[in-house]
Amino acid sequence: MTGPSAHRLAELGAACGPLALEAAGHVLVALIGLLVARGAIQRRRVARMAAGGTWFRLIPPPEADPDGGRVFWHTLQSVRRRGHPWVVWHFCAVQGQVGIWL
Repeated sequence: MTGPSAHRLAELGAACGPLALEAAGHVLVALIGLLVARGAIQRRRVARMAAGGTWFRLIPPPEADPDGGRVFWHTLQSVRRRGHPWVVWHFCAVQGQVGIWL
């Protein structure tokens, strides 16, 4: 390894000692491993939630009811209260049609 970064690393090794650099390397590797494991756990959790999801296609009426939004969000909240730990939704609007995945 050559260049300014190698020179700085050599200076740091001389100032802190080789054991400190080795310990910092181990901490860095452990941190990267934890981040990779966390990402894998999150992907597996999302896949489990997606397996039980349902896609609903909603066609909005020509005129929207002012109370419709409040009723919709209240319904989603009541679904969560029935013992479901997670309620995840995804909206998609294409050509006047609205879809929601629960």
